Amino acid sequence: MPRILVLIMASVLASGLAGCARTKVVAEPTPTAILLAPEECVALEHDLINIGRGPRMTPSPPEEFVSLAEAEQNTPFHILLPAYLPEDATLQCVRLLGGNAVYLIYRDGLTLRQVAARSAPRWPLKDMAKDGWVEVRVAGVQGMGHEPGDVQVIGGPLHQNGVITWWLEGTTYVVTCDLPLEELVRIAKSME
Repeated sequence: MPRILVLIMASVLASGLAGCARTKVVAEPTPTAILLAPEECVALEHDLINIGRGPRMTPSPPEEFVSLAEAEQNTPFHILLPAYLPEDATLQCVRLLGGNAVYLIYRDGLTLRQVAARSAPRWPLKDMAKDGWVEVRVAGVQGMGHEPGDVQVIGGPLHQNGVITWWLEGTTYVVTCDLPLEELVRIAKSME
């Protein structure tokens, strides 16, 4: 009798394991970023664009701040999101400009801009190299970038964030933050 039980249990176990092999495992969905309210985004953008001296810029109106899904529905391109982000960088605001541009604003000043553009920019490499720009490669295409640092303006030095920009398949991408160029390239290369 125990031999029969062993055979039955083995049969049940084998059929159960075979069923597991056919079962599709679905990963947990990525948690959606909890975006700030439009009025909070206006204040955040104001703080980001009005750092240091110089003319004060007017922040965007609250109605330009939307959900990521709404921005995706209203742009002619697929919005790329980085798979790699620096520690504590979380998406806080999505700004949609006229259906042709999206700004993703993260905590700590990281901003990703994506703008519909018919053709690649023509970078005057010699002139840009004089200003500290270097050639970088992202997604197999040429881009330009520069390290963060101070620039001399009337009235003294002004700190500028690091920037990387490239064009791919009808969209211009710009990643900017007060991070080393190497880190900006790492973020850019992770965008999918």
